Amino acid sequence: MCTLADTVAACAVHTTLDLGLAYTSIDLNVSYLRPVTVDSGILRATGLVTKPGRRVAYSKAEIVDRAGKLVATATTCCLVMERPTA
Repeated sequence: MCTLADTVAACAVHTTLDLGLAYTSIDLNVSYLRPVTVDSGILRATGLVTKPGRRVAYSKAEIVDRAGKLVATATTCCLVMERPTA
């Protein structure tokens, strides 16, 4: 759940970046609201940028089960940096 939440929240930040910029998560807070079992079915995770930034961007994630019930939420901060060149 944590990895899924981090991925969708960080990927939301990625969609706001100009070419040549990279990002990495620097903070992550996950709240588990319901147990996830086989009966939960396929999960749907959504990421949303809450504050884009030149150096730090903020986003959140929501994960729902097959019935549309919220099972987890997360907030994250991503450090925005120039992509290293090889």
